[in-house]
Amino acid sequence: MADASAAAGSDSAYVVKAAPTKNFFVSMLVRDIELLDAIIDLLDNSVDGARRIRSDGDYSGLEVRITFNGDSFEIEDNCGGMPIDIARHYAFRFGRDESRPLDVNSIGQFGVGMKRTLFKLGRHFVVESRTVQDSFVLDVDVEEWQRQPEWDFQLASVAEGESRSEEETGTRIVVDRLNATSQTDLRESSWRKRLSSEARLKHRRALDRGMRIYVNDEALQPMPLDLIEDEHVRPYRHEQEFQTGDPENPSTVKLTLLTGVSISDSSSAGWYVFCNDRLVLGPDKTSTTVWIGAGRQARGGIPAYHDQYARFRGYAFFEAENPAMLPWTTTKTGVDTDSPVWRSARQSMITATRPVIDFLNVLDKEKTAVRGDARAGHPGLLETEEEEFRATLAETRLQESRRVSIDSVVGSSKFTSPKIDLSALPQPKVWIRYSRDADEVNRVRRLLGGRNERELPNGELGSRTFDYYLSNEDEEA
Repeated sequence: MADASAAAGSDSAYVVKAAPTKNFFVSMLVRDIELLDAIIDLLDNSVDGARRIRSDGDYSGLEVRITFNGDSFEIEDNCGGMPIDIARHYAFRFGRDESRPLDVNSIGQFGVGMKRTLFKLGRHFVVESRTVQDSFVLDVDVEEWQRQPEWDFQLASVAEGESRSEEETGTRIVVDRLNATSQTDLRESSWRKRLSSEARLKHRRALDRGMRIYVNDEALQPMPLDLIEDEHVRPYRHEQEFQTGDPENPSTVKLTLLTGVSISDSSSAGWYVFCNDRLVLGPDKTSTTVWIGAGRQARGGIPAYHDQYARFRGYAFFEAENPAMLPWTTTKTGVDTDSPVWRSARQSMITATRPVIDFLNVLDKEKTAVRGDARAGHPGLLETEEEEFRATLAETRLQESRRVSIDSVVGSSKFTSPKIDLSALPQPKVWIRYSRDADEVNRVRRLLGGRNERELPNGELGSRTFDYYLSNEDEEA
């Protein structure tokens, strides 16, 4: 028998083919991501470009325009462009090359986002890029490329040694011959609204810093994320660092937590999780973050979310120079719950949530006492002569408090809130309802000096009969 190890290098009889086919690879690449999330990946690249050329975080003058219909898709930015060396050796590879220089604090990290989106969209794409010193055009017919044995793309044109201003730089991507599902989505006005909503939420930080993002010429406004902070309320702020990755050369992941209260809005309540300023989860109201449920609170969890927590807001910001160390999924649509960083951070999030939830539980009891509970036959204090107590209530103070953007929150190592003393509230009142024959009611009315219902309304009549009974039958009255 021949020695396979010796012969393998020279005799094809010993070679077993294991390379993937392009058709299979492309179909698998695009299968596990929705088109909306894939397009957000392209937007991520533009924001990464902004981070590279504006390290001070001021994105004024930078913009991204996304334009589409049922026939084509286009995204164009003025965020620095793609260097020709990056395009030749790294950007269009399937997967991240370990030899590629680290893009510090970037959003893109896995080396699949742009290609996955282009293949998801259609069968032909053109990428044009201009940096301050070079430019290129890449024109790819996907079906023609799939027929070729080589995996490389061919640049249509290249220019090096150029000189242009930052304002003239940027990247433009056009995709046509759209796939059937892409055509359907891009024609739907409801889908466009979803894309706008997701883009303004996931890149709220970039919008806040001056970047302009347009979807079919509609300028997106940032999604307001805030907390109440004033003399009555102080949000909780916590910072910590994790060492992760190679024990010989660990990477640092920094975590900043903010928790507190804002306006009562259940659709906005919950936890928001950001990785390098990109929202990957939220507003979350599930056990993925802290909402474990009452049955598991013995293990340190938080009750399942319900509407009395509509004022709760929690923000978790993960920052890392090496984005591969961040606790997010490859599609950036959630957190990697197996990540050691996430597991440790989640415990800190639970700790940060508890004092806010305790306050909201007491606030709910105050609101019940003040506003009433119709099911319990309790009209509430504000429906009675006790309305002057409104100014002393925690709910009133929250309504009058100042909301602050999370970028401006100072915070404290301890969450502070308006004091609520339920025992100090006036004794609540309850309704008493009963019916009697009209003749009998009018007879009692006359006995109490009323000639008709206008002079002595039924409500007052009932109160006076109650008072009469109490004063005559109760020895303590």
